Amino acid sequence: MAVTRDWIPKQIDKFKIFGDNICKNCQKNAEKWNLIVKEVNDLLVLQQKFNDFYSISSIMNNRTLIDIQNTRDARKPYQAAIRNLAIKRLKTNALMSDEDKRRCGININSKGYTLSVISKKSPLVHFENTGICTAKMAFSNPENHKCCMPEGQNKVIVTFGFYKENESIPKEIDCTFTVIFGKSFSKIVFDASKRGMHFVGYARYINTRKKVGRSATQFFGIVS
Repeated sequence: MAVTRDWIPKQIDKFKIFGDNICKNCQKNAEKWNLIVKEVNDLLVLQQKFNDFYSISSIMNNRTLIDIQNTRDARKPYQAAIRNLAIKRLKTNALMSDEDKRRCGININSKGYTLSVISKKSPLVHFENTGICTAKMAFSNPENHKCCMPEGQNKVIVTFGFYKENESIPKEIDCTFTVIFGKSFSKIVFDASKRGMHFVGYARYINTRKKVGRSATQFFGIVS
């Protein structure tokens, strides 16, 4: 049975090894695999920045909270660049053999793993006003009603459309305010100009490959 799992390691020490490996292979075989040199060079710059911070934060007796945060901050663009390069240039690269891809750590649907799916379901949404132009939101998995993301999904994107009473409800494409949530429980602040207005919201999952789900949950409220 296939299991949906992100192919980029979550543990930072394993991610370090993974990143070094894919950068080494891309640098060595850029011409052979017809990779765009600028993209590879940009990746190597991000790798160096991450590795510099990691070399400090990985020493437990000497690191500070700032060192740890610097490493986390450096990881975000580096990991995004790895994912982008792998999906766009490596996974479907006709010049690479399956073994080349495995050597890079690229998922090729072997060993029972598949790429994270584009969700056909949308989150259950709880919205509650907490103060003037502020509110809290909770997103639940529609399959088990627990406040957690389904496997392969790691964000929720919500678009808001505002309207006055007796006006038509905005369609999702016409919504003007978008927020991306990385947690199942989050706070939100609306612009003061929206106070007292009605709104419609559309919530969709985003998977680990940054693909937006096909289904949206529609919900309504009033900005307090």
